[in-house]
Amino acid sequence: MIAGIYITKDTKPGTLPFFAVEDGAIATTINIPPDTDLEYSAAFNLFSPNNVLFYDGYLGILQADERYLWIINESDNE
Repeated sequence: MIAGIYITKDTKPGTLPFFAVEDGAIATTINIPPDTDLEYSAAFNLFSPNNVLFYDGYLGILQADERYLWIINESDNE
C-alpha cells in the first residue's frame, strides 16, 4: 500500500472513517464491526483540479462543497 491517509465515503457508526499507512502497512487501529462492507481510498484520489485550494505534497486543502473544507495532513507532523 502507498503511504498516506485512506478515507471511506460510506461511514458506519462506531467505525473510523480513515486510517494511515506507513511503510506499506496500516498504522492506525480500526475496529470494523461484523457484516460491514467498507471501501477505503487513498486521500490523493479525492484531489481534482476543481476542488484543490492548496496542496504541497504534505498538506491538502480541498473545497468539499459550499460549506465544507477538507484538510488532509500527510506529513509526519501535527
